[in-house]
Amino acid sequence: MSFVVVNPLLARPDYSFDVTLDDLKNVSSKSTDSMDVYVIGRLDHEIGVVTLNLQGPIVINSKEKIGHQFVLADTNYTTKEKFKIKMFKSA
Repeated sequence: MSFVVVNPLLARPDYSFDVTLDDLKNVSSKSTDSMDVYVIGRLDHEIGVVTLNLQGPIVINSKEKIGHQFVLADTNYTTKEKFKIKMFKSA
């Protein structure tokens, strides 16, 4: 199975969520220092539009090579946040 993943800050520079010590256990870490965060992208029917699942960030502990998808409850983030891709014309 393959997914397109995107840094959520490209779509929402204000993107953030709370992480508890129990959450960190899921990725074998004691802090967020070595964490990478991605969200799953999906190609929309409209050309050049991708929707991002901001409710389900994927947190990866790159040092330990462990990842976990979080499910954010009580949030305004959606599973279909529009992310416009700039199309380039070829010469």
